[in-house]
Amino acid sequence: TLFATLATSQTRPGLCVDEATNTVYTVGNQVINICTINDGCQSVSQTGLSVGNTEPVALNAMACYFYKGKVYTFGGLRITDGNDIANVFECYPSIPDNCTSNNLPRLNTVGSPTAQSRAFIRAVPIECFGEQYVALLGGRSSLNPSSESQLYNLEDRTIVRTTSTLLDSTIGPVAVFDSRREQIWAFGGLSNAALTGCSGNIQFSNVDICTTLDPTMDPTVDPTTDPT
Repeated sequence: TLFATLATSQTRPGLCVDEATNTVYTVGNQVINICTINDGCQSVSQTGLSVGNTEPVALNAMACYFYKGKVYTFGGLRITDGNDIANVFECYPSIPDNCTSNNLPRLNTVGSPTAQSRAFIRAVPIECFGEQYVALLGGRSSLNPSSESQLYNLEDRTIVRTTSTLLDSTIGPVAVFDSRREQIWAFGGLSNAALTGCSGNIQFSNVDICTTLDPTMDPTVDPTTDPT
């Protein structure tokens, strides 16, 4: 079944969904396509989805996540030369040309000042104690598959920590958060920088951010709101 046809073509766009309204956003090539099953797609110019000041370079292969009316993108590729970037962008998708990376962190290992450029990252949502996080899993860095896993706090817009790295480096695996065990399970993915080899691995990354030393009597019905 055809959901919609993009109003503007994109190469390797990031894709994210507003589950409350069943709206799909595709991000890349300095455009956000906004798509619904009833209204189809509309294209919104976002020239800010670029890097460089004198001659801005458009981007694709970004991870994407929708949160509280905004689209966030993580990493990506410069379309002109295929180099990875470390930028995080924030956009109001329906307002033209408002995407910005100002005052937002660059992808890096927590505690290190060195930015870590990556593309083809898998974004995995994690919610606990009223906080909303996105785990940024794997991807491609410096033309090599990455095993990196970072945690981005959408409330205060910071990279708060790294989770345990993946055992095997992988690009764009399918992934899901297991809230009971506090692990991100990753399935398959691409195994080489040329994007031609496939991985058959199933692996996990430990998160360990939703624990508390002061639980309520019934944490399932009455979850702890201010964990120690």
